[in-house]
Amino acid sequence: MEEILNNEENCIGFSFDKLDVLGVFGGYIFIRGEINYDWENECVIKIKKVLFHKTLKEWIKEKQQYCEHFKCFCGVNNSSTSDYKEVGTTDLLCEIVDCDAPLEYKRVKIFEVNSMDTECEHG
Repeated sequence: MEEILNNEENCIGFSFDKLDVLGVFGGYIFIRGEINYDWENECVIKIKKVLFHKTLKEWIKEKQQYCEHFKCFCGVNNSSTSDYKEVGTTDLLCEIVDCDAPLEYKRVKIFEVNSMDTECEHG
C-alpha cells in the first residue's frame, strides 16, 4: 500500500453542500470525497469524529459570514487537506460520466486525514 503524507501536489476533500456520509465506525466517520477537486476521481475520507465536528463548525461559521454579508443564501464551501495518508481501498458505488449509464462499483482509495481546511466563496 502506497502511503502519501503532506502531499502538496494532491489534495483530497469534500463539500458539506454535497455531504455523503458512507459510514461511522468507532471514532471515525467515512465520507465520499474527491482527489484534486475532480468528482470523477473519487475516494473515501476517513476522518476522526472530533475533526469532522471541528471542520463542520468552521464551515457553518464561514457560511454564516457570507450569508449575512451578502444578505442571501450563499457561500460555496469545500473542505480539503494535503495532510493525509492512504490506508486502504474499497469498492464504492460511483456515478459514471455518462448520466444515462447505471451506477457502477469502482475500486477507490481510502485516505485518513490529519487536518482539514475550509475554503469559502460567494457562489
